[in-house]
Amino acid sequence: MNFRRAVELRPDVLDSRLHLAESLKDAGRLDEAIAESCRALALSPDSAPAHNGLGLALEESERLDESITEFRQAVALDPQYGAAYTNLGCALERKRESAEAIEVLRKAVELEPHSPAAHLNLGNSLLSLGQLDEGRQEYEMAITLRPQFPEALTSLGKLHSELGEFDEAIASYQRALAIQPDFDKATFNWSILLLLRGDLERGLPMCEARRRIKGLRASLGLSGKPWNGENLEGRRILLHWEQGMGDTIHFIRYARVLKNLGASVSLLCQPQLKRLLSGQCGLENALSDNEPLPPYDFYCPLPSLPLLLGTTLQTIPADVPYLVPEAALVEHWIASLALAPPARKVGLAWSGNPQHQNDRNRSISLAALAPLANAANARFYSLQKGPAADQANSPPAGLELIHSTPQLVDWADTAALIACLDLVITVDTAVAHLAGALGKPVWCCSHFCPTGGGCSSARTHRGIPRCICSAKRSASIGTLQSRTWPAASRSTRARRNMPTESEPESAVISNGCHAEVLRSILPLPEIARCFGVPQHDSWVLR
Repeated sequence: MNFRRAVELRPDVLDSRLHLAESLKDAGRLDEAIAESCRALALSPDSAPAHNGLGLALEESERLDESITEFRQAVALDPQYGAAYTNLGCALERKRESAEAIEVLRKAVELEPHSPAAHLNLGNSLLSLGQLDEGRQEYEMAITLRPQFPEALTSLGKLHSELGEFDEAIASYQRALAIQPDFDKATFNWSILLLLRGDLERGLPMCEARRRIKGLRASLGLSGKPWNGENLEGRRILLHWEQGMGDTIHFIRYARVLKNLGASVSLLCQPQLKRLLSGQCGLENALSDNEPLPPYDFYCPLPSLPLLLGTTLQTIPADVPYLVPEAALVEHWIASLALAPPARKVGLAWSGNPQHQNDRNRSISLAALAPLANAANARFYSLQKGPAADQANSPPAGLELIHSTPQLVDWADTAALIACLDLVITVDTAVAHLAGALGKPVWCCSHFCPTGGGCSSARTHRGIPRCICSAKRSASIGTLQSRTWPAASRSTRARRNMPTESEPESAVISNGCHAEVLRSILPLPEIARCFGVPQHDSWVLR
């Protein structure tokens, strides 16, 4: 039916306007959908479906706060409106307000116990808060109610992955794709597991599905021709960020590969990284958002470079360090740190971006690192940014922590400070990538290690602070407490002062299609014994 024609014939009929607004939303004409929903509300201000429809259009437009207001109004007007409860719960979950989302979605399931969508969304919120057993039950109920439900099968696969049940996760993704071969979220999630297992040949092409998933791709609106592997001799290519800052630091190593192919390489990066990355890795330009772009023949998102360059496990760029801090900034920190009594200098970062969808599996509190207070001859420096940095104002008792965050204006400052430290201990966030890119010893805390990487999955402990190589954190802390620290294994390098020297033994920690060579102050056999795992040349971490 032509809903617009129906509205023209009978402009005072509410249902026709609601159907027209919905069709406009589904067609992606969101401004028109919002306007039509407002006209429907003008006809009937107390219509719960009209408020619900406006909420859906606002949510599609990324106006989450306004959409939540409309969904709340809908359920207030009709407390038996199960679909509106489901929509409200989904919007709250997107705001990372998972506790309230669970409460609302339980109401949706109560009102519509046979709704597969209600069970799926409740499962998603339960998964967000780590309530995995109950989340599994909701996913299984959704699949029971609708066996051909790729969204629920994919969410169940993600839950299996959270538990380290990778074969079961892959089986769920395969079932989802058998139902809907173009379901990109299942393809992308499967690709991550393939990359974790080192299967770049299959994983890298499948990982491109991420670019078609709403919310995972940075939409930069670039014009021109995407690079698909064409000859770059004498050509200009613009690389651009796509995900978080850690990914930008991680993949920028490939700029040097492109330059060696004869390209002039520019980078569009997050503003906080511009100063750090300018002039690095063969870049001609490093620009941040809203700056005029240089002329370019091709553009390419950074995470697509491993695929387009035919990367294998043997050809991952591993020339470390591939980033070098500014000499003047390093000299500042050398002078500043020299004022304190001699001690081993250890940088700490305990929290990532709180808006990251997996933040509960990455971040901890500073209080969780309290046992470090017993480390002998060690002084700690905060590398933490964001809201969690305030915790450094009240460190655990006995922990000598220098609150250096106020001096870290951007990542160039952070890089200079890291260059002057002996060790970095960090959760899985951009600090880990930066320390690796600088060739600095780093212990990265991860909530689990995939099987087959040298770390026993049996040593993954839930309900305690996150692990280092899936060993109890107390093992690593005990290392600091009891070990006689060896002399510094390398000198600080600055961008204009890079003497060649022999490198210490290294642990290559691989994240699928890209690796960081992370030097340790301890040789590999000692690291392995401290972590309680057999010695391996590489440890594959998530």
